[in-house]
Amino acid sequence: MERNFLLITSDEALAGRLKNLEAWGYLPDWRKNGRAQSALKDLSLAKKPILMDLAAPDALEGLSDLRAYYPEASIIAVSNGNMNITAESLKFGLSSLVTERDSEAELFEALKRAFSDISRREELEALKSSSEQKIISKSLAMRKALKAAREAGAAKEPVILLGEPGCGRELMARHIHSISAPPGAPFKKANYEHELPAAVEAARGGTLYIKDISSMSGQAVEVLRALIKEGSKMKAHLRLMAGAVSEEALPPDISFRKIPVPSMRQRKEDVIPLAESFIEELSFHLKKKKKYFTKKAKEALLGMEFGEGNAGELKDLVHKAYFLSKGTGIGEKDILGSEYFGKNSFRNFIDERLRGYLKKIADLEHSNLYATVISEVERALIELALRETKGNKLRAARALGMNRNTFRAKIKQLKIKDKFST
Repeated sequence: MERNFLLITSDEALAGRLKNLEAWGYLPDWRKNGRAQSALKDLSLAKKPILMDLAAPDALEGLSDLRAYYPEASIIAVSNGNMNITAESLKFGLSSLVTERDSEAELFEALKRAFSDISRREELEALKSSSEQKIISKSLAMRKALKAAREAGAAKEPVILLGEPGCGRELMARHIHSISAPPGAPFKKANYEHELPAAVEAARGGTLYIKDISSMSGQAVEVLRALIKEGSKMKAHLRLMAGAVSEEALPPDISFRKIPVPSMRQRKEDVIPLAESFIEELSFHLKKKKKYFTKKAKEALLGMEFGEGNAGELKDLVHKAYFLSKGTGIGEKDILGSEYFGKNSFRNFIDERLRGYLKKIADLEHSNLYATVISEVERALIELALRETKGNKLRAARALGMNRNTFRAKIKQLKIKDKFST
């Protein structure tokens, strides 16, 4: 098996020792000028170890540039005997540091570890991508959005994703990142303004996504302008993408490629495939057999009107229908019973029950009705999730979209007994 790696050195003796490892399948791509800059446009390097000779001219600057372009790359440094330069090199997150540059055995072990790290990372990426939500695109509106996304990916320019909250703006941003960024490059998100400085630094070599650019103040917008300014070093080191509800909300004088992301009202053809994908995802987390929608259930889904929650509304609805359903089929009653948006049967059901409950309460001022209803609803949902997962708290928390610690705190607060484990 051939294992190619990048070698940056002007030391022919070191290059000769590494060529001796070709018998073991380790093949150096030798950049004799001793500089890293000539390699920065080679996107395949993210999947190769990079061996940097610290005796090379401007070695530390080269390490800085390589780490900025390829944040996940496995970089091996070969010491030149200078303790100051060697110590500085450790700041760049090295895979290995070879202290004996004359030792073929040490070089061989370092390369072996680097290729092993890359292999494990590729396995994890494959596992992650297999479980990530995929974009459903049966509708013409979503197909047009994906076409625009492909064009934006090739153009490498800043992108603004226009659409209502919950329509999938971040999912589309991640899709553009996946088809255009180097393998292993970071995708970092800034939800709030105070997160921006750290997110900018963490996104070096990849993509920075701002959840809602219209929420940024003037000072933050100035930072963004600097990021995408022509000639900016940071512009070469990361790609900027952001979400916004409309063009009117965009900061002036910032040039973005605009991609409209359609709402659920504009992509009815995607409702059933998307609902089925949510059920498949939930079944995977619960480690249960996949449930299916009956014909009547599908008709109920297609007849629904989605508000600004969009796909988020649909996901919540089908998750609740999953827990309400008995057996492997999700029926119309399960859908309508879990519906709580707009004029719907679940809200009407709650209205009727509360109206009857209120009539039985003499002293409304001291009834504490709100807290009572909320706690009982929470108790019922948590117990349903625990029952379905046979008491597995982590899987139950995931199914309800809750943080694990919050979920455990709720169990303690509501005094729910562990009666679901098998």
